[in-house]
Amino acid sequence: MIEEAFKKTVTVAKSLLNLGHISTDGTKIKANASNNYTLSEEEIEEIRRIIERGIAIDEEEDRLYGDERGDELPPELDTQEKIRKKIEEIEQTSGKVLKSVAVNIIEQYALGDEIEKEEVIEKLDKAEEELKKSGQSRQSDRSRSEVYGE
Repeated sequence: MIEEAFKKTVTVAKSLLNLGHISTDGTKIKANASNNYTLSEEEIEEIRRIIERGIAIDEEEDRLYGDERGDELPPELDTQEKIRKKIEEIEQTSGKVLKSVAVNIIEQYALGDEIEKEEVIEKLDKAEEELKKSGQSRQSDRSRSEVYGE
């Protein structure tokens, strides 16, 4: 329906304005996104520290428990609710409050399979690289649709 409405709108506009040719492009322009969906270099580093801490714990558990499947979360982190509670504990201990986008990234990493975990690290690397290249103080990690699955 949307495509049909767009075509009709363009046809009407073309006839009214006597246009010979209409073009659109997919140009992407950097903009200052809402503060709720951007990350500073410090926030990216904090996410990395939390993930690296998780990796270190995972390696220690591998050393202690051997050849278990390895992708099971410990009982204290096996739900989003428990992960959020753990993040709140980390925030209280560190004195820093993470934005919801940072919490979502950490949850995605914690609950994801190996491919999803690699994607999170790649996105953090890309966001950090963009911050350094652009000279901006904040960087959008991903689009809102990626964050919320829209």
